[in-house]
Amino acid sequence: MNKKVLIIIVLFLFVILVGCEDTIQDTEYTIKFDSNSSLNYQDIVIKNASTINLPTPEKKGYTFKGWYPSEDFLAGTEVTNETTISKNITLHAKWQPKRIKVTYDLNGGNLKDEQENFKYIYTDENLILDRAYLDNHIFVGWFIGDNQIDNNYEYLEDTTITAKYISLTELEPQYSLTLNFNGGSHYDYYNAQYKGGYWYLHSNSVDWSLMCLYSNFINDFMTFINGKGPYENFYKASESRLIGYNGFLGDEKYFNKWIWLFEYLVTVAHDENKPYIQKLIDGEYSGSADTYGIDQIAIRTELNAFFMATKEERVEKGITFTSADYSKSENLYGFIELLNPTEYVTGQGIILLSPKKDGFTFEGWYENEDFSGNKVTEILHNDHRDITLYAKWS
Repeated sequence: MNKKVLIIIVLFLFVILVGCEDTIQDTEYTIKFDSNSSLNYQDIVIKNASTINLPTPEKKGYTFKGWYPSEDFLAGTEVTNETTISKNITLHAKWQPKRIKVTYDLNGGNLKDEQENFKYIYTDENLILDRAYLDNHIFVGWFIGDNQIDNNYEYLEDTTITAKYISLTELEPQYSLTLNFNGGSHYDYYNAQYKGGYWYLHSNSVDWSLMCLYSNFINDFMTFINGKGPYENFYKASESRLIGYNGFLGDEKYFNKWIWLFEYLVTVAHDENKPYIQKLIDGEYSGSADTYGIDQIAIRTELNAFFMATKEERVEKGITFTSADYSKSENLYGFIELLNPTEYVTGQGIILLSPKKDGFTFEGWYENEDFSGNKVTEILHNDHRDITLYAKWS
């Protein structure tokens, strides 16, 4: 081939190749970042498929576990500095909560049942704070520095929280409690309805108000034991499931709801039964329910006599158990004062019960007459002021 022709062909091919290169366009891809924290990262734009150096975020209380292409970290695999990215993508930061230690500084007090003065939790968990106790003081709450914390506090590192108390000598022995019913009256125990098929009463001797109190109590009890009636009376229903850590009144929810009733009964019960009821009030039945045979019988006898508005006498385990005489109205209806408290003792909480109003639904108690603020369900053990509450209806 002629050398001149060969040179022309080579030059021609060179021109074509150069022209092709000029027409090839780079492909851009955008990488967005969701840090799942307060950190914000700018988008990164790359040309053509390639790897990038990914940022390494930090988040207090958590360990960074990598970047992932899906929000739930299930679809796709972790994206690293060695991963070739060839499309638009949003990367999501995955975090693992750290295990931290929360230490109670009891400040001279103690916890119930000799608990350890520390707990381990993960940073994405809430800690249900224990109550501290100090003789002749009321527990105010837990503090970090001057700031009081509650169960919603977010712990991000090992933390010590400090108990604060107020001496009873600095406070009045009791404070007033005023309940404004706003047209309501008495408590819902007088208007309880049949619920869930649990309770059944074989008696025409008990008036309606007491039967409704009974039905509310027995409904709670049957819900607790997952049992059903009919039962002739509470004594037959309760057997050995009333007291003890695994008994009905060993459940904190039911104990708090019904403790007022036993605080009343201990004032009017038969003298031989009062010590057992007082032990219940003082929380001394911490063993298994089936270990308190005699105690169970004594309390059940007294409670059943109250509900049946009578006086009971029964012989079990070779022992005669006798109740107070609740056919006497002064014994039977003295508890009404407890349902309409006008004061509370400093250091002792009160569970607020629900009033009734025909044609209305009770929405809760509020400290403000316009029902602003939070609903009040109880007078706390650390309240120490005169309190007025307003019933809200709808």
